[in-house]
Formats: sequence, C-alpha cells, structure tokens
Amino acid sequence: MNKSIMFKILAKSSRKEIIELSENIQRNHEVLVIKEPAKTLVMVKMHEPVANSKFYLGEVIACESLVKIDGKSGMAVTAGDDFDKVLAMAIIDAAYNAKVPEIDWLTEKLNEMNKIIDDKEKRESAIHLKTKVNFRNMGGNDYGTK
Repeated sequence: MNKSIMFKILAKSSRKEIIELSENIQRNHEVLVIKEPAKTLVMVKMHEPVANSKFYLGEVIACESLVKIDGKSGMAVTAGDDFDKVLAMAIIDAAYNAKVPEIDWLTEKLNEMNKIIDDKEKRESAIHLKTKVNFRNMGGNDYGTK
C-alpha cells in the first residue's frame, strides 16, 4: 500500500480502530519504542496561487513517535496530541516496513476503512453541493466566463 494513502486512512480513522490494528501486530511481534510519543510544533506551509509562492501560515501542535519491529523503523506524525494513536500509527508503519506476515490482513482492513471514509466524504460533499449557488450574468453565462 502507498504510504501517503496509508497515512491518510490512519489520520482520518478513529483512534480506537487504529489502536486495535496495532494491538493485533503487537501480539505477534516485539515492538521496540525508540521515541516515546511526544508533542511537537509543525510549521504549516501554504501555496498562494496569485503570486505562485509559498508561505508559512503558522504552527500546529502535533504528536510524533518512532518504533522498530524486526529491526525496521516506523514513524508517525499527526496533528493533535493523541499519544496512543500516534504510537499505533508508528507500529503500523513499522509493520509495513518489516513486511510482517499480517500485511495482507492489515491492507484489507485499511482498504475497508478507506471505503468508509470515502463514503462519508461523498455524503458530506453532497450535502454541501445542495447549498451551492450558481451566479449567472445578464448574458446567461456563468459568472466570470465569456
């Protein structure tokens, strides 16, 4: 599974689900915590489209952790201060890096969670689209078009 997709799923899923996934991995593998979960500040970089430049919007509190499973590292950083969730996320990352036997089961579970997340986002988008206003100018064209 692609790491960016995996972490998107982990970040958007509930802490309970993520912790349960990591507990299943911990039952069969020794997890060595290299860096205990800790709070940190992360700069938020934004893109300004008019000037086509980047700037720092400010800082966000985040939580990070680093673990090892079978000699392979796993790391996670997430917004907020949920120590248990970020530790579980790091364990899942290390499991993928170590290619543990549970990887197929883990991928299946993450895909199921991703479908639930996508369905929820589609429902929320549909609710917001109902409130969309379509401005038309005198000529009947969409506003801002020729």
